Amino acid sequence: MSITTVRSMPGFTSSDESAWPGDFARIPDEEWTRQPVDQFGLNYDDVGSHGWYKNLEPTIAQVLAALEPGDLLVDYSSGTGILTRRLLERINYLVGILNVDASPKFLRVALESFRDDDRVAFRLLRWLKAEKTPAGAGRSRRAGIARPRSRRHNIHQRHPSLL
Repeated sequence: MSITTVRSMPGFTSSDESAWPGDFARIPDEEWTRQPVDQFGLNYDDVGSHGWYKNLEPTIAQVLAALEPGDLLVDYSSGTGILTRRLLERINYLVGILNVDASPKFLRVALESFRDDDRVAFRLLRWLKAEKTPAGAGRSRRAGIARPRSRRHNIHQRHPSLL
């Protein structure tokens, strides 16, 4: 197995500008970020070559239609970064994609793939064992787009399918 690294796409030039707030650490200083990449996570990442991933294409098209330069996309249950990889293959402007997952093994594969891409950040979703729910749970969205306050408008009125 190997890790697919996403490099900057033609047309996207990295700059000093960042999609992230100045004090935001793209890669948190947490134990899971220092662990070796797990074979289970690599095996899961490899299933991306299967035909059933074509089912992601409508989602990708919807997200791309809504995503604008400077937006931040939060991908809950991002796993190994399959959606991130497919989006970045098609985006040639500055956005931020925050990969959030409860599996450190899957998130570690995503980190290895996108570590050098300033558009991508990572957060491990921690489980609250007593409540049997993820910390910060309460909404059931898989992905959401945030806009800086100066440009924010109701994205969900324009694109209700992203709810």
